[in-house]
Amino acid sequence: MFILNIEREIRYITDHKAKTFWIVLLLMVGTALSMRPSSSCLITSVTPLAIVDLELAFDHQKALRIKEVWRMNDCNNPLSLSSNGLEAAVVNIGLDFPFLLAYTSFLIVLIVLTRSKDLSKDSITTVLIYAALLAGILDVVENILMVVFLKLHPIPSYTFAISASMKFGIIGILILSIIIRLFRLLIRRKI
Repeated sequence: MFILNIEREIRYITDHKAKTFWIVLLLMVGTALSMRPSSSCLITSVTPLAIVDLELAFDHQKALRIKEVWRMNDCNNPLSLSSNGLEAAVVNIGLDFPFLLAYTSFLIVLIVLTRSKDLSKDSITTVLIYAALLAGILDVVENILMVVFLKLHPIPSYTFAISASMKFGIIGILILSIIIRLFRLLIRRKI
C-alpha cells in the first residue's frame, strides 16, 4: 500500500513538474532561512560549523565541551528567541523539523524529475526515494537524541553522531545520484 502511495506521488510530481519543484524549493529555502538567527548564536571558536559540530561530535567529552560553551555564550540576536547558545541550539533543532521535511521533499522531487523514461529503471527511483525518507527519519532520531543530550541527560554523543553521519552520507549519495541522473538526461536530450 505504501508503494502505491509512492507511485501516486511520483505521478503527481511528474504531472506538475514546475509547480512541485518551485513549491518545495521555496519551502526548503524558507525553512533554512528561519534557522539562521538561532544558528548565528551557535558559531564560536569551538563550533565554527554551529549545530553540525554537535551533530558530528563522536567524542563525548567534545560534545560536553560544546554544550558548556553554548551555555556560557550569550546570544545577542533578538530573532534567535534565545538568551544563550544552549537555548539557541534547542530552538535550532526545533526549527530543523520543518526543514528536514522540506529538504526530504526537495530531494524526492529532484529524484523523480531526473528519473529515466525507461520504466525498467524505475525501481532505482523507488530505492532513492526510500533512501531520502530514511535520511529524514535519521534526522528526526538525531534531533530527538540531541535535545535529550542538551536538555535532559548527557547521553553518549555517538548516539546522535551515528545518525547524523548516516544521514549526511545518504544525502551525499542522493545528491551525487541526482547529478549523475541529470547529466544523463541532458546527454539524452542532445542526442
